[in-house]
Amino acid sequence: MAQCDDFGHHILRIAYSRNEELRKWLVTHETLLFKLRFRHTLSPSERERFLATNELPYEPCSNAELDDVRDDLVQLLEST
Repeated sequence: MAQCDDFGHHILRIAYSRNEELRKWLVTHETLLFKLRFRHTLSPSERERFLATNELPYEPCSNAELDDVRDDLVQLLEST
């Protein structure tokens, strides 16, 4: 399945590179697909391994820290 995804990705990149609007559409939908797969198909240990392998520093925040920035995050999401 991963090989089919890889082929599909490259075919879509070629097809959707004709103009900026198509490129934006592809990036938006590939990002959504990545988020869905990251959140719902990887176990917590697989997520940690992915982050470490790709040298993406990540430190989970506490619920109190999240509460402190919740309003700012909501505003940011609503503005995009």
